[in-house]
Amino acid sequence: MKLLNIIKLSFFVLRSNRVRTLLTGLGIIIGIAAVIVIISAGSGAQSLITNQLNSLGTNLIGILPGSSNENGAPASALGVVVNTLKYEDAEAIAKQVPNVVAVSSYNIGIANISWQGNNYDTNFNGVMADYPQVEDT
Repeated sequence: MKLLNIIKLSFFVLRSNRVRTLLTGLGIIIGIAAVIVIISAGSGAQSLITNQLNSLGTNLIGILPGSSNENGAPASALGVVVNTLKYEDAEAIAKQVPNVVAVSSYNIGIANISWQGNNYDTNFNGVMADYPQVEDT
C-alpha cells in the first residue's frame, strides 16, 4: 500500500468512529496532563526540600538536651521538656572546641507579656548574637 492510501484510510476510519476517536483523544490528553502534574509536583517538592536543607548548611551541628536509647529518639524530640543544657555550655563549646566558627544557643517558651495595659500570652524565641551567622535567616 502506498503512504497516501494509508493516510486516506486512517482519516476515513477516524471520521466513521467519531465518538471512539474523541474518547481516545480525550484519554490521551488526560493521561499526558496527569503525568505532567505529577512530575511538576514531585519536582516542586524536591526543590522545596533541597532549599530547606541548603538553608541549614552542610557544616551545622545541633545539640539537644536529653538522652536516647538504641530504640528511640531523644526525649526532647518527643515533646518532653528537658533543661539540662545551659548558656555556659554554649560558651564552653565556642571556646574549647576547635574550628568552631559561631555558636548560638536558643530558648523557646511561652510567656505572659504586658503592653499598653493589656496582657498577652505569647511564644518567644531567645537566641544569642551569633544566631544570624549560625542559621541562614
